[in-house]
Amino acid sequence: VQATNAKAIALGSLNRPKESIAAYEQGLALARESGNQRLIDLLEGNLAGGLLGAGEWAKAAPLLESAIAKKPDPEILAYRQTSLALALPHLGRADEALSLITEAVNYSRVNKRTELLAARLRPRASILSGMGRLEEALEDIREMTALYEGLRVNLVPSDFLKRGYADRVQEG
Repeated sequence: VQATNAKAIALGSLNRPKESIAAYEQGLALARESGNQRLIDLLEGNLAGGLLGAGEWAKAAPLLESAIAKKPDPEILAYRQTSLALALPHLGRADEALSLITEAVNYSRVNKRTELLAARLRPRASILSGMGRLEEALEDIREMTALYEGLRVNLVPSDFLKRGYADRVQEG
């Protein structure tokens, strides 16, 4: 199950969404055969992430809502809330998306998860912008930029690490 999940993640990273989704579905079938509920929950959530990567918002949302309803540990909950917040604006549910991403942002802030906070501010800014709340969106972008700059200056001075970091934070 774990190897199939890793394969699905890799395929998603290679921008091969259909193959990634197929691998997640295969992994989910294996997880269900095992009867291990933790693996089933993980693969259902990860399949939803693969569906998001393919722009299949309507298929991803129910899986993510189900994952959230199971009350996973707070770190996973914030991750799933962030994922669902990415889908909901495409389904005409921007207010719900804003509520979810704000919960995830608050979790990251309270638990001093700086890189996750920065990464979660980006979709919140996008949601706010889509709602016409441009000043609030700009505040999030400014905070995100300041957080990334603060992280960047503390990186180990190895070029390959800095390049990898810059590649991650310059998306979108």
